[in-house]
Amino acid sequence: TLPHPRLLFSSAGLDPTPIDGRLAAFLAEKGLDIIEHHRPKSLDHIPNLEVYRVVVAFDADVYSSLRFRRTPTVVFDWHVEDPSDLPGSLDETRPAYERAFAAIRGHLEDLVEAIV
Repeated sequence: TLPHPRLLFSSAGLDPTPIDGRLAAFLAEKGLDIIEHHRPKSLDHIPNLEVYRVVVAFDADVYSSLRFRRTPTVVFDWHVEDPSDLPGSLDETRPAYERAFAAIRGHLEDLVEAIV
């Protein structure tokens, strides 16, 4: 299960925006309280980002900004369509949230297994 005690996970973006209420509700159904434990932040607000050895980008712009870092870092491009960009209620967008959640979780589980 995630997170792993020997790995540090952080989350940031280039232009952080408030968390979509539908996303917060969807993740709460999965047992993840992002409102309580997560504030949107920029990459500049990740302490010691230069020591991270593996970085995952879910957006092409983030990937482009990180792939030429001077530190020895592996940068993965796991582009996932953001369901929060879709119109409609959570019930209407749930299939998109489920697809994104499954894709991200699967990638993370594979990555953690490969590292550990």
